[in-house]
Amino acid sequence: MKYYSIGETAKLVGVSVKTLRYYDNVGLLKPAKISESGYRYYTSDEISTLYQILFYRELEFSIEQIKVILSSPDNDKLECLKKHQKLLLMKKAHIEQLIETINQTIKGEKTMNKKSNITINEIISMKQKYADEVVQKYGNTKEFLQSEQRENSRNDSQKELVLAEQEEIFDLFAFLAGKNSEPESEEVQEVVEKWLDFICQNYYDCSLEIFRGLGEMYVLDERFKDYLNRHGEGTAELMSKAIAYYCKK
Repeated sequence: MKYYSIGETAKLVGVSVKTLRYYDNVGLLKPAKISESGYRYYTSDEISTLYQILFYRELEFSIEQIKVILSSPDNDKLECLKKHQKLLLMKKAHIEQLIETINQTIKGEKTMNKKSNITINEIISMKQKYADEVVQKYGNTKEFLQSEQRENSRNDSQKELVLAEQEEIFDLFAFLAGKNSEPESEEVQEVVEKWLDFICQNYYDCSLEIFRGLGEMYVLDERFKDYLNRHGEGTAELMSKAIAYYCKK
């Protein structure tokens, strides 16, 4: 059996090494083995699972929901890979169509590309179709529903209050980042604990392992990083480091 290093695996699949470490830390994708020196190694089995994870992330399922799907005895790897392939081919055709249209515009041509008529709406529609199929298949499990249960139980006013409190916590982190507070300082760690309590009370029971993974995601996922840093430059970085320190205590 061939083993791939974490760097080789990341390059092969097209993800970052940080992403693989994050998936390991949150228990989503464990390496096949870890050497005595701490290096992670993967086989074709883990790589196949990684492609599944990327597909479900593309459909915007949460990490916890993907865990439920992957652990289900009904999970069909081959079916998932075929759907992922179809979705990627649609995206490829759409991108090629856009490139050809741009090339024609640059040359001053007005003839539209006839090779493909894939629209972004068709891609979105296909993603929604696949997502609906997943929900129909796995959505009734207790674990899958847990991540949505609390959110769906709130009315609009309650949702606004929760969102306002969440933004207030982010603003606190931004304020501390602005004054260059150290991640391990008491004032920062108090806000970290406040954030953990908020997650547990309003969303789901967040273990330290999951919390640590969230902290990594705040700088790993550009969407989270950009959103948090809108509150103030350095907010995502401070939250990530402070959460890492909190989880080590």
